[in-house]
Amino acid sequence: MIWVAVVGGIAVLGFVAVAVYAVMLRHKMDDVMAEVAVVRKRVEEIGVLIGQLDLPSRSLK
Repeated sequence: MIWVAVVGGIAVLGFVAVAVYAVMLRHKMDDVMAEVAVVRKRVEEIGVLIGQLDLPSRSLK
């Protein structure tokens, strides 16, 4: 009967490990999404700066 307690304990520890891993992944996902937001903002800023450029026209000879 001790094997029931051992298997049950292993199952509980496995569930706890999966829960901890899920929380860790959620935090990592939040960090990645924050970085994506920063990159999007930078891309918008670069687009505005590129839009302000006044390039001379090239003449082909």
